[in-house]
Amino acid sequence: MSSNYYYLISSLPELRLDDYKEPYRVNEFIEELYCNLDSEHAQYVQDILYMNDNPNIADIVSGSGNTSLDARGNWTFNQMKSFFDNPETLDEKQHSYVLNFKNSLDGVDNENKTINRYLAEELLLESFYGKMMRHKNSFISDYFTFDFRLRNILLAISKRKFKIDNISLLEVGEDEVIGKLKTSTANDFGLGNSVDYIQSLVDAFDKDDIVYREKLIDHLRWDKIDQINTFTYFKVDVLLGYLIKLMMVERWIAMTVKGGREAFTEISKVDRELIKQ
Repeated sequence: MSSNYYYLISSLPELRLDDYKEPYRVNEFIEELYCNLDSEHAQYVQDILYMNDNPNIADIVSGSGNTSLDARGNWTFNQMKSFFDNPETLDEKQHSYVLNFKNSLDGVDNENKTINRYLAEELLLESFYGKMMRHKNSFISDYFTFDFRLRNILLAISKRKFKIDNISLLEVGEDEVIGKLKTSTANDFGLGNSVDYIQSLVDAFDKDDIVYREKLIDHLRWDKIDQINTFTYFKVDVLLGYLIKLMMVERWIAMTVKGGREAFTEISKVDRELIKQ
């Protein structure tokens, strides 16, 4: 099994979050990875891409009517429909991921709750983070542990700011940060000494500038990738971090600042309405 990818990493174009230049498309980079990585490392890429499958699956099971599939995931629309109708067609790893989600849906049905898109994606995210935070690859486990806590902090701040009682934090085992987010009434949820970016997020929500806030969030993710890979040079972790960064860059290129503000505002409104249902 190869452990270093000197040529591939040394040939990567430099990425910047703020210059809105895209060296090549995410799907092109994914294909390049699959052509050059050994089978175990290719599986790492597939695991990360579940983050793009989740919204697609949520649309399907909730019947939201959204047909604009994110093509950067592992599966096509027809494949996902088939998987839910015929789970025996899944390989072992895919089956485990989808089956855990289906079991969660069955639990919701037993409680007579409505499965809207927000709830479907919440269940998927808990399954996703549970998988990634226990991942054998240290970059994946470290990054997604960070992202899990970041996402929960954002949920907690949103719940307080917009006064939406139906917002639930994601739960994957015991976590001290999540415990404080649930119980603390302090402005920074009592996390000022353990989460160095908490105050910047609280302040960003006070600004009511959704583009500024979204950019700050992506900068936090970007900086975390750099921090994890500080002393990593030619190993697969660099490529995994580059993939996540490239997906962020592609997201920002897809919209102008004005278009981004309108898009983020509309998404935020829709999400809040779904949560209230």
